[in-house]
Amino acid sequence: MSKMKAPAAAPASSHDLAQNRAALRDLRSKLQNQREELTAVNSNALADVQCKANDMFGVSKQEARSAALDAGLLHDVSRLGAEQAGKLDKQSPEEFVKRLLGKYGMGGGADGRQKLNFAVLSHDLQSNCVFRTVPAITFLLDSSWAPAAPKAKKERQKRKHTTEAPQETAETVQVDDLQEQAQSKAQNSRMETMLKVIQKHAGASVGGTPVNLFRLLLHPTSFSQTVENFFDLAFLVKDGRVGIETKERDGSTHAFVKPTKPPESDQFAQGLLKVQNIVKLDYDTWEKLVAKWCADGEPYLKDRSGGAVRSKGSSSSQRGASSSQDASEAGPSQKTQRR
Repeated sequence: MSKMKAPAAAPASSHDLAQNRAALRDLRSKLQNQREELTAVNSNALADVQCKANDMFGVSKQEARSAALDAGLLHDVSRLGAEQAGKLDKQSPEEFVKRLLGKYGMGGGADGRQKLNFAVLSHDLQSNCVFRTVPAITFLLDSSWAPAAPKAKKERQKRKHTTEAPQETAETVQVDDLQEQAQSKAQNSRMETMLKVIQKHAGASVGGTPVNLFRLLLHPTSFSQTVENFFDLAFLVKDGRVGIETKERDGSTHAFVKPTKPPESDQFAQGLLKVQNIVKLDYDTWEKLVAKWCADGEPYLKDRSGGAVRSKGSSSSQRGASSSQDASEAGPSQKTQRR
């Protein structure tokens, strides 16, 4: 059965509201002026004040000023009630049990300890209307009762991911990997520059004459850039974009470089071979090659250090600075030939 709501209070007149505010102020004044009497342990005055405020709440809630006075009154009652509770005689559980045994104890067991006479205790509780029915208490003062058995801990199963799409995670990039990527980009850029130079000079020469290998790779003033040029050419040959061939001229064998197309798998099936050659280049050999092939004209590949290319005579002054690079081996340069 649903609970019936109380009918709403009729709107109060301005005169009723004024009287309600005056009554609320009188109650607050009483709380402030009679503090000691209201907070006495045997006093019920705080409850009376609260009951009066509750009876007046039907009118107090109809305007903001009365509602503010009612809220302040409730705050004062709560504060004084806490102060009154602090004055009560506080007893420990041991003292409470001791007093119960003093009034309702009976006999003594094998250990000499008294037991509570629950029949007399329940009769007194019922006669004083403490409880409607006597509670069933079976564990008080029983030293043999066992604590509740611990609950079995349930293992929580890990949730399985049912998404079919693979999870994307960020890859950890080391500093060495970044440096290797930067070096790889720089080498690719040098290789493209060298390929363009080879295509330019080979296409402009009479009859498509290939470019002399040493005129292309030697740098007149930088031994380190010469070594880099050998490495870059080796990878161009490996990719099949450049080929190396030898020709007899003036009674000696010369090496030349020309642009080519990368071979296809059918050409290898027909007998095309890859031949690997290792060129050993030390500082003394580089100086002799520079004196022979770089005496006239600018080098085909520009200087990458940012400085101007010096003449052959000034190259000897760098020997002391580059003496630590006494020998270097260029990478594997490969040429293709048909059987």
